[in-house]
Amino acid sequence: MNKTITFIIVALIIIGGAIWLWSANEEESVGIPEESQPAPGHEEAELTGFNFILDFIKIAPPQSDSEAENRVYDALSAKAKENVSRESIVRDMASFIGVQDVPDQGVSVEDLQIHGQKSATLIVGLNYSGGRIIRHIHLIVEDGQWKVDRVSIPEEKAYFDQIGNLARDNPGMEEGIWYLVYEEAGQPALTKALIFSQSSICAQGVENMTCDPENLSSGARVRILGEEEDESVRVIRLEYE
Repeated sequence: MNKTITFIIVALIIIGGAIWLWSANEEESVGIPEESQPAPGHEEAELTGFNFILDFIKIAPPQSDSEAENRVYDALSAKAKENVSRESIVRDMASFIGVQDVPDQGVSVEDLQIHGQKSATLIVGLNYSGGRIIRHIHLIVEDGQWKVDRVSIPEEKAYFDQIGNLARDNPGMEEGIWYLVYEEAGQPALTKALIFSQSSICAQGVENMTCDPENLSSGARVRILGEEEDESVRVIRLEYE
């Protein structure tokens, strides 16, 4: 009998200890601080920034989209909302982005710069009939979601628009780099190294696709549109002539 009582007591102690450990683990999992929660992916940062600009276009008069207004405002961080009033969102958003009107030729994503798990910058092109401007959309993670914290205007770069021929591995050229060989008045055989990115577009006829430098051909007659950087051009669009 004594052995039976002892066995029961030991069993109760073991069961009680197991229950206590389980309860402790549950409390710890529930109480994980926000800082240790995984941040949303950077693909979501790009999508947030791009949709933010698309919704900005939709709220422009005369046919302002009230649902887009709500999405634009909700996409802002707490700090950004200090500069944008919900009651005057159309006017305040134009000032926030630094434009006078919306781009009539659409928006293009130029690059996504990652600064850490909770900070990123989406670079977009606002395309107007009279030209193109660049804006940097700075995003942060707030309450577990990517939010637009501010929009900045980068230093203006010289815009490049020339027709010429593609060349690679010619004497005097950096190995493996594509160049455009072109002419200007009184200056024959000028060259610019071409910098391609995931946002560079190659257009042939009505077909537009992401440029793959491996598919280019020496001697091809093309028009290059891009941003001039010293002796190079960051290609926005390559058009076959």
